[in-house]
Amino acid sequence: MPSAWLAGEGVAIDGLQTPHGSLKYSLVRSERRLRLTLPAGIELPTGGAVLPWPYVGAPGDATINGEPAQWEGRELRILQL
Repeated sequence: MPSAWLAGEGVAIDGLQTPHGSLKYSLVRSERRLRLTLPAGIELPTGGAVLPWPYVGAPGDATINGEPAQWEGRELRILQL
């Protein structure tokens, strides 16, 4: 998706059917922060959910649930909610 979509209210998905059940998330950029919100209770696929870095340049520091997380190249893998 174009990175410009992440400004303002960002993007949201609600009820997208996947092999692992219904998917709901929001992704919003504000100032120098990119925030992905996944609701508690969704089933993550084997290997987790992956957030690709949507901008030019290297990704910055990341946290998942307040804990430091490491980018794998340009991808952030979310293994638990």
